[in-house]
Amino acid sequence: MVDTETTGLAVERHQIIELCVAIVLVNDAGHIIAVEVVRSGLVDPGHPLPVEIVELTGLTDTDLAGRSIDNDQVAEMLASCDGAMVFNTGFDRPHLEKLIGRHVPVAWGCAMADVPWRKLGFEPGPQGYVLMQAGYYMPRAHRAKDDVLALVELLDHVCADGETVMAKALAAMDAPTWRFEAQGAPYGYKDDHLPDEGRCADHAGRAVPDEPQQADYAGHDRSTPGLPARQTVPAAIVRRAIACEGRARRRTRMAGHPRCDEHGRGRS
Repeated sequence: MVDTETTGLAVERHQIIELCVAIVLVNDAGHIIAVEVVRSGLVDPGHPLPVEIVELTGLTDTDLAGRSIDNDQVAEMLASCDGAMVFNTGFDRPHLEKLIGRHVPVAWGCAMADVPWRKLGFEPGPQGYVLMQAGYYMPRAHRAKDDVLALVELLDHVCADGETVMAKALAAMDAPTWRFEAQGAPYGYKDDHLPDEGRCADHAGRAVPDEPQQADYAGHDRSTPGLPARQTVPAAIVRRAIACEGRARRRTRMAGHPRCDEHGRGRS
């Protein structure tokens, strides 16, 4: 499990100032049965903190002065696990990968997006709000260690159907998924020709190679469920479908839970 505190929202312009990573052991039923390792640390961004970040986190320039994190140790912890669970993966993952300067090939789960909160009787929202609906109180938010500890409690919560929130999140991580990309499509196509479900813009700034006048799915495995045997589409709206195999989990080591002081571990 992972949580970050940053100088702002934009990964291109802002930096991590606090990171917590915890490794927990999850059994076949989705219960967290052990917290094996917890590490947390501060990072000096190299410039004064914005006033709103000081107010939000309680951290000051003095707290961060000269502090750093061993990026190799963070990468090793992630690589040792079967998956990384975050409340908001879309925020924490890119900031973390920017900090350590590499991509670690580990499956990521997002508690905020992957768990069917409304079907479980919850009103979706920030982590503290969802946690409160589970019957827990979060005395302090926007500190990485506290947020990871809160996430552990939330994921280990047993729902009305007898399954834990962690079990729901792991099931979503294991399920086959599809990624569709529309390359070079005119902006107006977004409303009339492209699906709304799960659509997001690609702001990675990658150059798109020239496409032929017609493109098809000829290169894809015909046995892949849900993929047409062959479909010709205009090059302007070429869609690539990528099936991601589900990963079997038995005893799963997940990255994330920060009780470093309680476990006698030093800060990294």
